[in-house]
Amino acid sequence: VDALRSWTVVDVKKQVTKTDGTPWKEQKLLYGEKELAPDVEQLANLLPEESHIDLTLVITPNLAGAWGVLVSDKLEAAQKEEETNSRWATFTEGKLSEDRQQIR
Repeated sequence: VDALRSWTVVDVKKQVTKTDGTPWKEQKLLYGEKELAPDVEQLANLLPEESHIDLTLVITPNLAGAWGVLVSDKLEAAQKEEETNSRWATFTEGKLSEDRQQIR
């Protein structure tokens, strides 16, 4: 995309979103090896005074969403394991109680 020096990094990312649909929060803009932070500072303050520069766009998947799914799956598995352990404990306690009564 073409951008004006008065734009912020977020403005550039939003223009990329309009162009190809990639959410701006999943984009990283690099100048050389340095990532440009999506703050309110204008490109003019972040980049050299050249009339034309190339930035690299890196698309990053929504890791927060993926992390949430992973955590949710692990939590669900842990809850199922806890329920199974609880049932087993209840079952063994019942059996022990029956055994005690038979011994008496």
